[in-house]
Amino acid sequence: MSARYESGTHLTIDVREDGDRAVVRVAGELDAASLADFRTALPDKRSAPHLEFELEELTFIDAGGLGEFLRLTAEGRTVTLRRPQPLFRKVLDITGTGGLFELEPPS
Repeated sequence: MSARYESGTHLTIDVREDGDRAVVRVAGELDAASLADFRTALPDKRSAPHLEFELEELTFIDAGGLGEFLRLTAEGRTVTLRRPQPLFRKVLDITGTGGLFELEPPS
């Protein structure tokens, strides 16, 4: 199953579910204005305990966006971050949270 979600702000999310995993392409800015749309777009834990985020088009993320990724891991989900932009990698390094995710490609 595939679905596209476009935030009324500046975020586009494409979700493709395949068995117990979902591949989520995130493009634009994940911030306080788009966070609710991001949450709404994600499948629930029962249907997709494994989330793979394609992030090459994510141009900005604030503390709330990072917090949402952290919440997903706290739920016990496996979260893979594919091709995060250098700024996002720097945020992960500064906060010491990079080890909570599978990063592709690795640093």
